[in-house]
Amino acid sequence: MFVFDSSALLALLNKERGWERVSTVLDPFSRNECVIHAGNAIELLYKIAGKTDIETANHRLDVFVKIGLIIREDMDSVIRQHCTMLKTVFPSLSLGDAMAIALAMKFKCVVLTSDKEFSRADKFVNVERIR
Repeated sequence: MFVFDSSALLALLNKERGWERVSTVLDPFSRNECVIHAGNAIELLYKIAGKTDIETANHRLDVFVKIGLIIREDMDSVIRQHCTMLKTVFPSLSLGDAMAIALAMKFKCVVLTSDKEFSRADKFVNVERIR
């Protein structure tokens, strides 16, 4: 299982350095389970909408979902505890980033990102930076 940070999907959309790795992981033929926390999905939407519009942002997220990206809405006690701990230890970490890391911690899987902030959490979860 891979947990996607919005930065990885933005890299794919914008063909930024590392986009090929994101494409490979997300490829339906790879049989990888690919998820994004709803908090990160919202982050993705507003970042796309800021450069285009809300309709385009929703369409692009829908395309990711159609090829297999699963939006997780987990907000159970495990996620809340992990997010609380992460925000306490790393106050500058965004809530969206904390949600992605917490989801990866819950399922003991890899979080895929281009964000350097995630490297601070590598003692809690397996972080794969695409660049």
